[in-house]
Amino acid sequence: MSGFGIRKGLVMYTEAEYVVVLEARIKYAKDNIEKFKASFAKNPYSALDGMDGIYDMIAQYDIDVRIAEAILKHNRKLTDIHKYATEQVMKGAYYCPMSTSQTSNLMARFTTKSWARIVEEIESAF
Repeated sequence: MSGFGIRKGLVMYTEAEYVVVLEARIKYAKDNIEKFKASFAKNPYSALDGMDGIYDMIAQYDIDVRIAEAILKHNRKLTDIHKYATEQVMKGAYYCPMSTSQTSNLMARFTTKSWARIVEEIESAF
């Protein structure tokens, strides 16, 4: 155990246990992305009506995959993840997206939100 983990209730997570949490969230996101694809194929107008949830889920999915890979393939510790995630939140807040593409701006905002979620999860260990 690294001594620095994620607390869920009274339980501290190690890096390996956090990967299990990430993998569950990744599976959930994949399942919901597939449901969105099916919904879009059936009725694009209706599917696009509630896109905020999809943007949020895709941003979190991307980050969760990257973190799981960093832990599993590169042996990163939660302290490393916390530092990087905090930097990403600060960059996202400081350099607000101002593209002419609304989709790009939304994805940037949801990506910053997803990094903030990671920081919050890790800091809940204290």
